[in-house]
Amino acid sequence: MTVRLPKDEDKHVSGTDDIARIMLKILWRQNNIHRKKEYFWTVGLNTANDIDYIELVTIGISNRNIAEPVDILSLPVSKNVKRLFFATTTLLEG
Repeated sequence: MTVRLPKDEDKHVSGTDDIARIMLKILWRQNNIHRKKEYFWTVGLNTANDIDYIELVTIGISNRNIAEPVDILSLPVSKNVKRLFFATTTLLEG
């Protein structure tokens, strides 16, 4: 599942802190997200370090996620991205 960036979000990425900030915004705006499950995402960038896409690859359990290489790499290859980030996220309530 490909997700859209928040409208006010800059698509340019200077480093991993930018990716972390963007991923937190995406997670918090999802109302029906299972907060105690682990999510595995890919984030593809173009040559200018602008985000081309963010894709939710799999949803695991609280501390584990299993993803096949073909599931992880098929969208980045088809979009011909130049840089690829992997992100796992879990939002614990409390």
